[in-house]
Amino acid sequence: MITVHKFDSHKKINIETIERKSHDVFIKDPHTHDFYEIGYFDQSAGTHTIDFTEYPIRSNTIYFLKKGIVHTLLRKQGSFGKVISFHEDAFTDPALKQKLLFVEPHIYLDDKPFEYFKQLLSQVENYLKTEKSKNDLSAHYLQLILSFFENYASSNLHANEKIHLFLAYVEHHYSAKLTVEECITKLAISYQQLYNEVQKKLNKTPMDLIKERLILQAKRLLFNTNQSIKEIAYELDFEDASYFSKYFKLQTGENPITFREHSRK
Repeated sequence: MITVHKFDSHKKINIETIERKSHDVFIKDPHTHDFYEIGYFDQSAGTHTIDFTEYPIRSNTIYFLKKGIVHTLLRKQGSFGKVISFHEDAFTDPALKQKLLFVEPHIYLDDKPFEYFKQLLSQVENYLKTEKSKNDLSAHYLQLILSFFENYASSNLHANEKIHLFLAYVEHHYSAKLTVEECITKLAISYQQLYNEVQKKLNKTPMDLIKERLILQAKRLLFNTNQSIKEIAYELDFEDASYFSKYFKLQTGENPITFREHSRK
């Protein structure tokens, strides 16, 4: 079973320095969080693997980790940065929280916006050091930081309201039984409009997006838990383990057992 890092229940926001080391730092055991995290790497190198995708770490890297993702980290010697961890309650803008579900977790900035991002983090750090009555200001600065990240990480996908509403619905209702028809009925949008927008912006179909989210959850369960194939199939609303295995192989090119073995190596 994968390790879950818990957030201090007495805090809403916490900030830490990523210390320089004279050696590489390899957090090789995959783990997940019950909280959110945003931070930066300055004068750094290495790799950050998030939900089975590897992202290079380099200077002027900013990253955002959602609650529930699985990751490992390799920081090369001399790496430096800061990270803010925060509880879900620290979100004051529900719309921003939804948008952040779909951004790329790593972005790379030019010097000027990167320095501005660092200044925002410093403001949070300063307010957290003051008396408790002023700590509400740190929550306001946190929203600025998150908005900054969403702005630089956004694309046509996140600016498109129909696609965003569709993805938000899929995020909360994914299963083998979820259909595009159910989504458009619940969201009161036209199938043709949704199809055209998804095809134009992403070169995919709405059903492709449902399948991708379902497969991601299947991978997380295969990698993070010791549930049997039958139990995972049941949790994801497949008719049986055999159908789940065929579906998984069709989408990924390997069967669930092989994926579990390879990914854990």
